[in-house]
Amino acid sequence: MQAPRLLFGRTTLVFLGTLSSIDAQDFVDYAACSTGSQETPPVVTSGSSLGLVSLNLSTREVIVNGSYANLSSNQTQVHIHRGAIGSPGGIVLSLTGTGGTSGTFSGSGTLSAAEFSEMRNGLHYVNIHTTGSPNGELRGQIIQETDSTCPPELATDPVLLDAAGTSLFGPKIGSVREPFNLAIDCSNAVVPSIWSIELRGAKLAVPLISRFGFLSLTGPKLLGRTGVHAQDVRVMLPIDLTLPNDMALVGLTYHAQGFCGGFSPNGRTTNVLTQMIGF
Repeated sequence: MQAPRLLFGRTTLVFLGTLSSIDAQDFVDYAACSTGSQETPPVVTSGSSLGLVSLNLSTREVIVNGSYANLSSNQTQVHIHRGAIGSPGGIVLSLTGTGGTSGTFSGSGTLSAAEFSEMRNGLHYVNIHTTGSPNGELRGQIIQETDSTCPPELATDPVLLDAAGTSLFGPKIGSVREPFNLAIDCSNAVVPSIWSIELRGAKLAVPLISRFGFLSLTGPKLLGRTGVHAQDVRVMLPIDLTLPNDMALVGLTYHAQGFCGGFSPNGRTTNVLTQMIGF
């Protein structure tokens, strides 16, 4: 995996230009990270799933793409249901899965006005049904402003987080310099090696399963940083970025994913951290 380079010079212009293009689209992007612990009642499983949901604000059309892995039995059905966190509900949209214990799912449809309002307010979730758990093995709430769209693939994988404790919000407008305050934890590495973090403004991709773990970022790189880590160390990464005092930027999102070398036999990717410009 090629280590990313830090972009200098016109970084701010590229970053803001990409965010403006995202804002101009009719679609709003959501993500649903599904686990067994979110089911009602919880299901013990090592399976996980990431679903990407695009909602057209003009037509109420919804487009869903996602993948799942390590289910305890074969996938049978995938739906979007209505319901708040911790509450089961009826089917809103049926999706098509590829079956098996690892695979993909997709689908599209047009929401009613009531369903549109529910999704916009976080009252829909993705539910993956299996032969062993016919009521659902994996569940994930569909949330636009999600902190970490999906946990690491393995419990020992490195973790990307916000070191300042403001997990949802990244840089703010109205100040001269605003740090990203990202941190990457490579503490499970076997030997000292390299670390890297990339930030991208395009929508998330359905994750690709590689020898390094899930790869979920797409589009042109906005910022990148790399360095050397020791074992059992957390790297603080206060990248600075100057933002103009423009309220139109508040709420615009970007995505970050990290990588730590030194794992056996390969390096490993982190979770994806999705943050937004604050005020």
